[in-house]
Amino acid sequence: MHELVAAIARDPQIVGWESWLTLLSEAIANEEAWLRAIDAMALEDQFVLIDALKSDDSIYSDALQVLTARRANAISDEEVRDFLLTDASDASERFGNRLQRQREQLLALISSATARREADFDLAEEVTTLEMQLQELRRSEIGEKFEAMQKLDVEIHRLEAFQRSLERYDADARRNYRNTLQAETDQLASERKGIEEGIATSIGQRDTLQRERDESHDRLEELEGQNEVLKGDIARINDEIAVTSGQLADARAECSALRSQSSTFAAELEDQRRQLADEVRRLDELRSSPSARTSQQLLQTIEEVYALLPADMGEAQFGS
Repeated sequence: MHELVAAIARDPQIVGWESWLTLLSEAIANEEAWLRAIDAMALEDQFVLIDALKSDDSIYSDALQVLTARRANAISDEEVRDFLLTDASDASERFGNRLQRQREQLLALISSATARREADFDLAEEVTTLEMQLQELRRSEIGEKFEAMQKLDVEIHRLEAFQRSLERYDADARRNYRNTLQAETDQLASERKGIEEGIATSIGQRDTLQRERDESHDRLEELEGQNEVLKGDIARINDEIAVTSGQLADARAECSALRSQSSTFAAELEDQRRQLADEVRRLDELRSSPSARTSQQLLQTIEEVYALLPADMGEAQFGS
């Protein structure tokens, strides 16, 4: 099998129908070996083989294409599979056309056979006419007439064989068989149409899902970019919060220190006010004393106390 395939790949121009027939017989006998031989070829040789099958356009090459397409999953390269399936579709169409032509020929033969079964049909006369034409062609023995003679000879033998077959021909059975074939053909055509529609629907769904996936991917990248920007903003705000928190702590410490100093100043001021009040009371007592000397000494003492007090506090208590 490997040698046959390799020979075709080396020189596809010299391949005739007998080579395709030999290869088809081997492929039908061992499909696995045929598929392994194709898959083992170099990629370029695989395309050469596919082109050779397509260009031959014979019933044997078409049969090989259809046979291979049924097991296309055994071919490793995806592009080779796609080309093979496309060519096999065309080959299947040609098969259908051949079957249609054969069907039309069969119907023509049936019509001719039906006519020959009529009571007024004289087969012996037709055979005699053909034999006379054959003798005439034999006498001429030239060119196209000789070829026509051979065809007449074949036609005579065919008519004789056909006469014998008509005697055992069952028209009803053949008609039933034809109807069965037609029903099966219609069913297969309907199934093929359903499968093709299903494939088209699946391809459409796949394309839609791919577009949605691409759109989601783009949206995800956009959101990730926005997230990075937000992370930068959050980091900057956290730094500002840390700086502000430090400044607030310093301000609170300064405020606490000022409150402590204010309390201390208020306590000292209150103590000085009490002392001043005591001095004022003693001064009043001294002013009411009869001893001037004592008053003079007391006045001196008061002046010394005034000297110790802030000027605004003394003026607030005693005036200028």
